[in-house]
Amino acid sequence: MVSNVGLRQHFNRSLPLLSFLLLLGLGGCSGSGRREQVVARVDRLDITMADFQTFYRPLIREQNTLDEQIQILNEKLDDLIGYKLVQEGGRAEGLHRTDDFKRRIERHVKNMLNRLVKQREIVEQIVVTNAEIDSLLSHSHIERHFQHIFTTSKPGADEVERRLKEGEEWGSIAVMYSRDDQAGMHRGDLGWMSWGKGPFSVYPELQPLAYQIPVGTWQGPVQVGREYHFIKVLEERPRPRGTPEQEREASRSTLFGIKKNKMEQELSNRMWREGGYHLDEDQFRWLHEQIVELFSRDPANNPLPELSREDRTRVVFRSEKRPYTAQDLLDKLELQQPRERDNPITREDWRHQFVEWVIIDEVAVYARKKGYHKDPAILAARTRFIDSRLYALKYNNLRSAAVPPTDEEIQEYYERNPWLFDLPERRQITEVLVETRQQAEELLRRAKEGEDLGTLAYEHTIRPDFAEIGGRLVPIRRDEFGPLGEAAFETPKGEFGPVVETPLGFSIFQVNSILEPRVIELDSVRENLRENFRLNMEKESVAQFKEDARRRARIWKNEELIQQWAARIVVARAAAQGDSLLQGGEPSEPPTGR
Repeated sequence: MVSNVGLRQHFNRSLPLLSFLLLLGLGGCSGSGRREQVVARVDRLDITMADFQTFYRPLIREQNTLDEQIQILNEKLDDLIGYKLVQEGGRAEGLHRTDDFKRRIERHVKNMLNRLVKQREIVEQIVVTNAEIDSLLSHSHIERHFQHIFTTSKPGADEVERRLKEGEEWGSIAVMYSRDDQAGMHRGDLGWMSWGKGPFSVYPELQPLAYQIPVGTWQGPVQVGREYHFIKVLEERPRPRGTPEQEREASRSTLFGIKKNKMEQELSNRMWREGGYHLDEDQFRWLHEQIVELFSRDPANNPLPELSREDRTRVVFRSEKRPYTAQDLLDKLELQQPRERDNPITREDWRHQFVEWVIIDEVAVYARKKGYHKDPAILAARTRFIDSRLYALKYNNLRSAAVPPTDEEIQEYYERNPWLFDLPERRQITEVLVETRQQAEELLRRAKEGEDLGTLAYEHTIRPDFAEIGGRLVPIRRDEFGPLGEAAFETPKGEFGPVVETPLGFSIFQVNSILEPRVIELDSVRENLRENFRLNMEKESVAQFKEDARRRARIWKNEELIQQWAARIVVARAAAQGDSLLQGGEPSEPPTGR
């Protein structure tokens, strides 16, 4: 057996050679050829290193020996093989051939193309100059607390102005009329913001005006394009400042966001103009009425209208290239809660939403003309989405096929496990677990002097799962938690117990309550048991499918490649952490041995 000291010396001497070998190509996974190495094969399906690296990304802070890392990689690869088997099961059933599946893929690709166009033609073109940063800093010495309402129609703006002048409460009007996303949640309250931040920063006309309105007053309607804005200033205060470097970086980020929003809007406007779109107001009004009626009837389930064949073909939008029918727009409609029953969604909201979807279509057409759809990142992301969608559909089918438990099975389980329902006396305690007896005794002294034990648990316990809940353990039996459980049952209610040494460290605790023995009747837990049974059966159904599929499949693993990747991970961690890697136990041989 090599000593720890000798092993460290051997490992440190080997590190330069290992790094050199990695650069030569032993572990070089950055090149396209290396990333396409086959790490496993399931029947005729190749699982490449790129697939595996996407599925499993090891954390540098983890510390494992080489053999442990090889075992972890094999376990993760088994998980990936199971994922692929379920996914291929969905493909064998033809789940990817349904119209719904194809629509989802098309929508996903369009969204990716939109992001790529914005990245290439907007984000990569943005330049923020030092002069612009200096100008922004000269205006941002104060911050203001705003309320905001905006509409997209002149009649709506006139009604808002009339109600405000009559003294109606601002927040109520914002909820009823404003197109601002903050209206429904915060009654038009934008909170505190400084120059260059918030919605006013994207409107050159509104930005200076918002900081000229006297505190306690409002102004509006201010027309910007097709929008009408109302701004109220509630309060004003000096803006807290960071270091000069922090201020400049924050200003750079703010200006970048402003330019990005402006350029994205310009792109959308250009696409709308070039597409030659026209909205048929009568047909759009009819479609909106269909949607609102069903949402108001059952807002929780958000049903979509079931249109007749004639109604489905009604043309609502039209462009130079194609018409958009009522069914086209319903296909784009996301099933999401629109608003509360007493705050119906407006036709302007839907107009804005549908226009955005049509713009996404137009940008996607533009992206294809530019050849962006052939970008390797787009193709890879499309494949990943198809795979994940196939897996989800097949997984849900397997879960749905699970046979629900019968009343007889639930009764049998209840009778066969009386210890789960015949509850003995239990104690509910708050506990703080620390590493040393000295620390435990100091915390116990502080708790007895009046400090809150839950706060001490939040600040000091080494049980991370219990820190956020102030160290409150679930009610425990005498035979649970070993020495801690025994000590808890020897301590009166409301009292602190002694310091208890456990296998994990040293505990202090207080008994909060005592739960008397009782028997849980079947009727009171029947539905909970049914739900637990159902979930377990669904998991078993999926696990059984994977097991059967594994038995039928021919599975091969590239053990050499797995070992090489494990060695790369170990070397990377050693380089990042020095020899702390070896503190978790010696590997059976230095990494160079693999």
